[in-house]
Amino acid sequence: MKNLNILIIEDEAIIAEDIRDMLHTMDYQVAGVINHSEKAMDYLSFHTPDVVLCDIHIKGSQDGITVAETIRKKKKIPFIYLTS
Repeated sequence: MKNLNILIIEDEAIIAEDIRDMLHTMDYQVAGVINHSEKAMDYLSFHTPDVVLCDIHIKGSQDGITVAETIRKKKKIPFIYLTS
């Protein structure tokens, strides 16, 4: 199902752009790239992507796992964790 709307939460710009490029090459839609936990929480409070690719270690007061746990209490969005 390539009509998935995928959000990328990654604070390393080069990695985020590489992931975005790979997804576009495979004809997936990228909802956006977010590099900070507070920005991710704000975005996800108003939007519901089909899936989120989330780095475990991101900038901000929360890590990626905490962001996912908080959002999953309100919305049933699947998260795939990334780390390098």
